[in-house]
Amino acid sequence: MVQFRALLSSASRRLDRLLLLAVVPFLAAIASPGNFERIAADTSTIRLGVSFGFPSAVATAWDFVSLPNPGTGFSVYTAGGDPLQGGVMILGGAVLTGVLAAAYLGALRRDLLRAGGGVSDGLQHVLPLVAFELLVGLFGLTLVVLALVNLVLVVPALIVGLYLAYRFYPTPYLVVLEDRSLVDAFRRSYGLSARGGQYTNFFGKYLFAVAAVSLVATPLFTTSVFAAVLGTAVLAPICVLFNAATMLFLVDLIRSDAKGTDLPGGWDPDVAVRMAA
Repeated sequence: MVQFRALLSSASRRLDRLLLLAVVPFLAAIASPGNFERIAADTSTIRLGVSFGFPSAVATAWDFVSLPNPGTGFSVYTAGGDPLQGGVMILGGAVLTGVLAAAYLGALRRDLLRAGGGVSDGLQHVLPLVAFELLVGLFGLTLVVLALVNLVLVVPALIVGLYLAYRFYPTPYLVVLEDRSLVDAFRRSYGLSARGGQYTNFFGKYLFAVAAVSLVATPLFTTSVFAAVLGTAVLAPICVLFNAATMLFLVDLIRSDAKGTDLPGGWDPDVAVRMAA
């Protein structure tokens, strides 16, 4: 079984080195104005909710809060009700997130593994990570289109999204950790997911850990735009810890896999996390 708390604890012991990286989740969250609009449009004095965020290249505060739905019933948000504007924002955000992810994951790799050139090393992976985030953004755009056609279609699409998130969440990490092309990283990720076991266990524990944080974060940071801005700053270091925990887990998974490549540089034994059987 994966000891998720041990992974977070291991990452937190390097928080002095990782703290500056919190600017990346903060910028990624600020670059989502539609979420602030949703909070501004909500008239509730207090909001309770839970969020099940998936592992991603750049975790943001929005993974850890349950955002209000505009209007009543189930809906998929589009900026100002304009699907074209919503599509542009989704795709623009994907490009920005891809660039940030390349620098961010490169820096995490440097600080956790003491290997590589950090930001400069990560930036060589900009194109595959932008392509990955564009695919994620296109899926989000598909949800918007399906919602406009028939809300019933959104439900199976969300199920497909959960399946894809499970199968391919390591992909951006593998691009940086193993210096793979995007296609190779997709194949590698699928192969790791097929093993189940610790891979599945980590995915489930990540979701529930995010949910636990969201139970506290949602009522604190969704009452006003000011509270939301504050939340993006307060939650940014937590985002770094979750991303670092994901990288540490994948490093151990790679090392335990017969097909895994040796990671360059000296491995810091203080950050190695042992997962109990």
